[in-house]
This record gives sequence, C-alpha cells and structure tokens, in this order.
Amino acid sequence: MKYLTILLTALVAAVVVGPVSWYTGHRSGMHASLGLQKGTLVGTIDALQKIRKGDVDGGTQRIETMCFLSAVLLLDDGDYAANPSVKGMVPQLVAYRDAYRTNQAEWTPVEQRLQTLLSHEQ
Repeated sequence: MKYLTILLTALVAAVVVGPVSWYTGHRSGMHASLGLQKGTLVGTIDALQKIRKGDVDGGTQRIETMCFLSAVLLLDDGDYAANPSVKGMVPQLVAYRDAYRTNQAEWTPVEQRLQTLLSHEQ
C-alpha cells in the first residue's frame, strides 16, 4: 500500500509539474524572443528615418550593423549554423561584403567576428 501511495503521488506530481514546466519554459523563451524584436524595432525605425531624411549612408550602416550582428549570433551557435536557412544566407552575406564592405580598416568588431565565422563556412 505504501508503494502504491508513493507511485500515485509521483504520477500526480509528474502530470502537474510537466505541463507547468513546459508552459513556464515556453513563456520564458517567448519573452526573450520579444526582447530581441524590441531591438529590431528600434534599429529599423532609426534606419528608416535616416533614409527618409536623406542620410542613406547612415541608414544603410544601421541596417548593416543589425544584419551582421544577427549573422554572428546565428553562425556562432552550432544548432543555428547548421540550419539550411542560415547556411543558405552565407553566400549572400559573402557577396554583399565582397561588394560593399571591402575596407577591413572600417570593420567593426562584429564584422571581424563575422569574417572569421564566414571563413569557416566556406
């Protein structure tokens, strides 16, 4: 009887704790994801305002910064780096940088890290 009580208690605990844990983890992940979107919103509206005001170089630089940072974050993570969607963007990143970001003296630390990651992908 004692074992049955322990078994039933463990089963009830698992049935209750499992979904609660899943929900908590899911909400935490969504919260983190939304936090990243806040940064994207701020960066893109800033870039759009610059472009509309005629500062095309400033707006482009802002978009490049966000793009390169996203690429570094994704390529630096083993799971995402292996993702076909991310891998499919590598040739476009390389082509863009070869065309528009050729002066290494102007590269930010993020661009330097991106170059290292891209060299491993090719």
